[in-house]
Amino acid sequence: MFTFFKRRKAELDARTKIGVELHRQIKEAFDQNELETSTRLMTFFTAGYVYGFVRIGFFTLTGVSGEQATDKHIRRICDGVLPNKLWENLDRKLAALEIAKGMDDQHKKLRDSDLTPAEAIKSFEDGTKIGVHDASFSETFRGNWAHNLKRYLVGELDIDSFYNSFDE
Repeated sequence: MFTFFKRRKAELDARTKIGVELHRQIKEAFDQNELETSTRLMTFFTAGYVYGFVRIGFFTLTGVSGEQATDKHIRRICDGVLPNKLWENLDRKLAALEIAKGMDDQHKKLRDSDLTPAEAIKSFEDGTKIGVHDASFSETFRGNWAHNLKRYLVGELDIDSFYNSFDE
């Protein structure tokens, strides 16, 4: 019984830390460039970043891995960061990805998007990889903060350069 309460507290603490970190990056982006951030906040990349950051953030902070912990807490985290906005974007983008994966015509643009299915999938995957990268370091939650979501939201993140920095 004691283990259950200890794990629950660890998960709630992790949820708070992850939410605070996402909120900090989004707030800083809005402070720097509100128009660009408003546009980029509703993208496949942002949805992927949030998903990857939450999933690996939970593992980094609690040792609980997998989709189960993510699914259990991600909506509350999103609603705590940007109520009625961040979760709805993530949920819509996940649904659109399922449709994109099943589309026969990969050159046709997705509804309500200027991206083809392949471009949407790649954007989500890029966001996920960078979110995973940012959350995989415990220092992210101890003061050496993640910054790639903010950089993306204000238009400063060059994804190709990000990947190339690992190849060197």
